[in-house]
Amino acid sequence: ANIINVLLSQTCWLSMDWMRVHVDTQAHPITPRLRKTALLVGSGIVSLLALFFVLQANQRSTLLTAVPDRRTDLRPANDMASVDRDESTLFEARIVTQWDGTPLEEKDHVTIRVQPTEEGLQMHIEAPFHNDPKPDHPPGPTDELWNYEVVEMFFLGEDEHYLEVELSPHGNYIVLELHHTRNVVQPSLEIKCESIIAESGDKWFGTALIPTDMLPPGLSQVNAYSIFGTETDNTRTYCALFPATAKHDGPDFHRLQYFQDWQLRMLSSN
Repeated sequence: ANIINVLLSQTCWLSMDWMRVHVDTQAHPITPRLRKTALLVGSGIVSLLALFFVLQANQRSTLLTAVPDRRTDLRPANDMASVDRDESTLFEARIVTQWDGTPLEEKDHVTIRVQPTEEGLQMHIEAPFHNDPKPDHPPGPTDELWNYEVVEMFFLGEDEHYLEVELSPHGNYIVLELHHTRNVVQPSLEIKCESIIAESGDKWFGTALIPTDMLPPGLSQVNAYSIFGTETDNTRTYCALFPATAKHDGPDFHRLQYFQDWQLRMLSSN
């Protein structure tokens, strides 16, 4: 309010100065009515400027905000390792439910963040480490990684084009390009990624760089998942950021109807 008052005062004085310079004050003296007109003109200009700045601020806020499900916990993960939080973060959410909406214990929550880089999108993961059996495969692209302990993120674009990115705590990953449900068109894509298990042994951290040209056109929706436990001891657990809201016989991460919108700043022009 103080800023607007100062702008109003300065605008009115500038209006008066303009009239003194450009108006013949001998033939057209500055009357109270003319002063009132100058005040109204100045007020209008200041109001327009104030409206412009408010709209700009709202637009910036909207572009930096992801649209979460009501069950999604977007509280910051204060112990995310060596990852700076700043306004460049496009998306941050925490997986707090199983695939059907059943709440998870807090120790099983997974935090995922996405940030823009010059090369594409950088995905950061903080997840509990369950020490499940690891893949019998060296770190790198690994088929059928969903059979192990893993965190996944799906990026959905136009005409059901979507990208599936999976990371394990042991450095294994898989990236698939799909068109329509489960129809893989590009298997085993390669990306830059890294996974580190904390010295405490109770959590792990992962990063993956997804090139811009690998993302689906018209990217607008996402979902994220985590899987842990084993079938042999009946502890296999399937978790979802945006869980199914209807009754189903079992988990299916390719139910695209449950993906939800997010808003991108870097890729909004695409």
